[in-house]
Amino acid sequence: VGRLYEHVFRILASPKTWKVALAGAGNLGLALIGHSAFKNQNFCVEALFDVDPQKVNREIAGVHCWHFDDMTAQLQEKKIEILILAVPASAAQLCVDRAVSSGMIRGILSFSPTTVITPEDVLVYSVDVFAELEKLLFYLKTD
Repeated sequence: VGRLYEHVFRILASPKTWKVALAGAGNLGLALIGHSAFKNQNFCVEALFDVDPQKVNREIAGVHCWHFDDMTAQLQEKKIEILILAVPASAAQLCVDRAVSSGMIRGILSFSPTTVITPEDVLVYSVDVFAELEKLLFYLKTD
């Protein structure tokens, strides 16, 4: 059983710790970074990005918040490959363009309520909370 467990663990476990950045330190971003799941051995949040002067250059949940203008340089310096996007729809594409221009980003988890365009080699997974709620309600409805 021990050998089987080790074999399955090696197949399913991430081979490295992924470096992650979070763009958007508003209500959703703060809820995400404050969640205990972000203290995980598979990934580490290395940087936050926002434009709010009340948040920039401060530590939030133990992570430094950089200004949006510093995104490209910080992604490169910290070798961050994953971006979590929690910005308004109006800022999403600009944020993605800036992140992708770093040449580091391989994947984006987007909570922004819009579609973003990326190069083919950047994987985007969009989370639409309201679509998920609609699915739940569909399965709960009774005749």
